[in-house]
Amino acid sequence: MKKTIILLSIICLTSLLSGQELRVSVAPTLSNVYQFKYVKGTTYGTTGFGYVGNIDYSFVTNRKVEFGIGLGYHISQVLIWIPIMSDFTADHERIDLFSISLKSKFKLPKEFYASLDPSLDFQVNYDRLLVTDNQSGLGMSFGIGRNFRLNDGLLLNIEPRLWLHNLIPFHELESPFRLATAGINFGLVFGHVFTK
Repeated sequence: MKKTIILLSIICLTSLLSGQELRVSVAPTLSNVYQFKYVKGTTYGTTGFGYVGNIDYSFVTNRKVEFGIGLGYHISQVLIWIPIMSDFTADHERIDLFSISLKSKFKLPKEFYASLDPSLDFQVNYDRLLVTDNQSGLGMSFGIGRNFRLNDGLLLNIEPRLWLHNLIPFHELESPFRLATAGINFGLVFGHVFTK
């Protein structure tokens, strides 16, 4: 019985891997916090630098739309300006997020594609002393990219992308800030090479 289960597992795994893509990417980013409604004299944020690392696993088909799953880690720095009487004080805050995203890729001509990915974001370093609220929640990211063929099984991927975090929070919000990040993904794609 054990041998049959092992054999079936090997057959399933090898057949599943035949139409797959694995993408490993890194993106230098600019991050900021935004409010849905700005009120004069309140706390506000300015842009800081960060990084995003992703591992994406896609199911390759011959259709216009492909799906997959992705894991990401976001390191974002923001500078928060806090009004105190007639002056301001600044507070540097680091926001680290672990993300699980559902990937959807819309194939375009000449190895271009567009993607729209909802995500579950979990802030791993949240502290109640931070000015920004916990960024754990449902988020969304958008990107338009292109694959450049390096050889038969390897592609270079370049993709400008925008991440919006905490669109639907997992908890009651104490501050109106949401994290937004923009960057350019640079990655390597292993496996299936899709064509037009």
